[in-house]
Amino acid sequence: MYEYAKVYEKAKVYGKANIYDWAEVYGNAKVYDDAEIYDYAKVYDNAEVFDNAEVFDNAEVFDCSQVYDKSRVYGKAQAHGFSQIYGNAKMYEEAQICDFAKVYDNTEIFGKAEVYGYAEIFENARICGNAKIFGGEVVFEDEREYGSAYIRGNAFIKNDNEHFGFDCSDLFNCHIHVYRSIDNEIVFTLGYFCGNMEEFEKEVEETYSGKISKEECNRIIEEIRTKLD
Repeated sequence: MYEYAKVYEKAKVYGKANIYDWAEVYGNAKVYDDAEIYDYAKVYDNAEVFDNAEVFDNAEVFDCSQVYDKSRVYGKAQAHGFSQIYGNAKMYEEAQICDFAKVYDNTEIFGKAEVYGYAEIFENARICGNAKIFGGEVVFEDEREYGSAYIRGNAFIKNDNEHFGFDCSDLFNCHIHVYRSIDNEIVFTLGYFCGNMEEFEKEVEETYSGKISKEECNRIIEEIRTKLD
């Protein structure tokens, strides 16, 4: 630790971690391994930054969030709740991640994008603009549970008109998420499945027969064509 950086309250900085410039680490936060916190960045509450992760500019990591591996959080980005950022993921500008959301692999979250709930963004996805990605809400009042949103592959989402989620089947709780890729292709995700429209129809027929009706599948496809075409 050097220059004007501050570590106070019950915060801990150890290993080969570096805190410098005007950065602050406080509360019960931990920064360790080879992590670096610098510029005007803040890490506080019960947050942890470790491995080779970096938090800088005016970024903030707080609550119980974890930033690790070789991930980067910068600009005015904020990570909070129980969120996790890892792999080679980057979050910057005014982006936010919170709740139990996860961002990893080579993803980038930027602009004023928000990722929350139990959503997972991974592989080479790009979420930006004013997009809001949400997954995993449980609404006890009407006993309806929504499945998690999974955004992956070469997704490129700039606003809320470029992705849609569908909770379907009263007998089988599942969540279908649809968005455009960086190649402008319509991509479907369903559980661990990820593919184009033709592959989605085949997946429903082979794997989800009796769980998602053909009528429901056709309804979703027609609705998506209307919204994304």
